[in-house]
Amino acid sequence: MEEMAIGVPTKLLTPKRTSEIIEAQVPSDIIFYRVPIAIPEPEPAPPEPVGNSINAIGGEAPLRKAPELEPSVTRIFGSVSTADIVESIKAVLSASEEGARVVLAPEDININEKESEDLGVEADRLKALGEYTIEIRVKGVDPLPRRVVIKAQEADR
Repeated sequence: MEEMAIGVPTKLLTPKRTSEIIEAQVPSDIIFYRVPIAIPEPEPAPPEPVGNSINAIGGEAPLRKAPELEPSVTRIFGSVSTADIVESIKAVLSASEEGARVVLAPEDININEKESEDLGVEADRLKALGEYTIEIRVKGVDPLPRRVVIKAQEADR
């Protein structure tokens, strides 16, 4: 007896239609909640004079430059990867029959931030609270810009 393969006919979406669906259904901000890593703050150093001031002897203290502040980055437990972003987008798209047919992979997400361990940005993952720009790439059409927002989640959630 010969076996017959029974398949479900599926129409593939054109790149243009895929782009239109993503544009219409995926919000401009894709929000994630992560638990921040608490870092104890160092004890503040005693204030030192900045600029011209009179010292105890009566002479002027030399001019000094105010210390430059480094950007404040709050790291998170875990990370938000391009796979997490795709999973979130697919969840939104699955609400419609046509959106459920959109095919996306982590390779289709481009994080548009400069890679920096200090800022919590790697090629395929984000490791700090903040707002990051990404592009959703669909072959044959212009990339679709979106923003990933990582917000603090309470530890007991």
